[in-house]
Amino acid sequence: MLDARKILANLQHEAELAIEDIKSSGAIDKAKKAASDVRERLKNDPKARTIAAGAGGLLVLGMLGSKGGRRLIGDIAQTGAVAALGALAYKTWMERHGRKAGDNPVKEAAAAGFPIDPAADPEFALAVVRAMLASAYADGVLDAHEQKIVDGALSKADLTPAERAMLTNEVPEAETLRLIADAAKTPHHAAELYAAAIVSAGDLNDRESAFLTKLADRLGLSADESRAIRDSALG
Repeated sequence: MLDARKILANLQHEAELAIEDIKSSGAIDKAKKAASDVRERLKNDPKARTIAAGAGGLLVLGMLGSKGGRRLIGDIAQTGAVAALGALAYKTWMERHGRKAGDNPVKEAAAAGFPIDPAADPEFALAVVRAMLASAYADGVLDAHEQKIVDGALSKADLTPAERAMLTNEVPEAETLRLIADAAKTPHHAAELYAAAIVSAGDLNDRESAFLTKLADRLGLSADESRAIRDSALG
């Protein structure tokens, strides 16, 4: 059974490793070296070739491909992906209401109803993973390194066809959008799921932009709301 919490835990571990490389480089914009290191580790380390490790590595690779994702890596290393995304969505929500988040945005986000704990809502945790993977590979292209990571992650995993399809982005787009949107029980859930997709998208091309537009629509986000999240995540 695919356990999103394990994937998110591995994402946090990969973020911890990546942020050390980012710090040693002296500049976050040089973080693509960290992405290369993640690729090599997942390709060469047999212990990393599990479904949790492989998927977590894929998620951090997607995040390292965008400025907003690289900026969020440090927060994920400290608090975990769901908490970091909840804090990001909360800060955006506060700014849209002319207010400013305090010194503990994760705690404040939880109090305001933004999900921060994947164990508390496994369905939402899975939707976060699904949104990140779908966004990272919305262009339909995996390069050779990424394909090896996917193959390694799947090779020893006891997966159902549906689980394999999710991680290889073989589920039809309309079904992916439905499954993500079904986990958005409140507008705060919707904002957090959209933030997850934004920070994983990398440099946006036409197909990725189109996917994000469709996702915002399915999540019930207005153009102003989705733009605010995008600006907060990527600006």
